[in-house]
Amino acid sequence: MCSKCIENPGPVDWARSLFVYKDPIASLIKELKYRGDRSCLYALETLSRPILERILNTSPLKTEKNDKSTCVVPVPLHVNRLRQRMFNQSLLIARRLFTQIPVRTDIVSRTVDNPPQSTLSRKRRLDNVRNIFEARSLLGFRHFIIVDDVVTTGSTVNEMAQVLKKKGARSVLSISIARTL
Repeated sequence: MCSKCIENPGPVDWARSLFVYKDPIASLIKELKYRGDRSCLYALETLSRPILERILNTSPLKTEKNDKSTCVVPVPLHVNRLRQRMFNQSLLIARRLFTQIPVRTDIVSRTVDNPPQSTLSRKRRLDNVRNIFEARSLLGFRHFIIVDDVVTTGSTVNEMAQVLKKKGARSVLSISIARTL
């Protein structure tokens, strides 16, 4: 955990990033996210899967094959950004990495078309994601794994976790491909 998370724990119960956001991972993510190069998914999956399996074994969430209480929730895009981009990179990543746990896109939605986090300063990133998510129903799930491509300040996953917990989630974990330092 980073020192800021230790000093001020947020609503995410456990968070891990598989890589530091630098090349070659940064280039793969950018090619996927901004150019729509889906061939980068294979490389990200191949590099990520062994690390993901190892860290999930140390997570507080031990999912059984028949466990129906856990699901994966990729960070949603606003419908306008989804129309523009034509895909959600977090959803594509989640579906490639989590084949034994249901991936759900109908639990949390992004209700505000806010500016992309990558264009903002740290302070503006924190404000930019306040009140932009809505959880409909937890659909019987109690434990959630939020999947994102890159975590910088953690504000996006914290906001999602807060919304899920207000709806009654027992635990919220976060997995990202990369984290900026």
